[in-house]
Amino acid sequence: RQGKLVEAERHYRRGLERHPRHPARMCAHLDLAHCLFKSRKLKEAEEQLRAAIACNPAHREGIVRLARLKMWTGQALEAATVIREALKDIPLDVELAALFLSAAIESGERNLIEEAASLSTQF
Repeated sequence: RQGKLVEAERHYRRGLERHPRHPARMCAHLDLAHCLFKSRKLKEAEEQLRAAIACNPAHREGIVRLARLKMWTGQALEAATVIREALKDIPLDVELAALFLSAAIESGERNLIEEAASLSTQF
């Protein structure tokens, strides 16, 4: 299984290098981030998620994945910040509200908790 991840990683990297402006590059960054995450290359996975978000800041999947990665690595404040910034470009939904509130609570930042809680009351 690990061998397939390594092979997939190599193919995604090669594709992104050869076709840096391809319309599917955002998806390639997301898929490469997944391979890297499964291989425990968390910093590189974060870089690929940020690259995917840079391709389309209004695409929520990269934002959710980055926030979850931040939560899993004990960086709740950064996770909440990712979501807060993303809400400038994407509409709030139940999953984002819950993730934002969870990250805010985990961070312990009082103002952030209040902000996330007030957004969560919309649902």
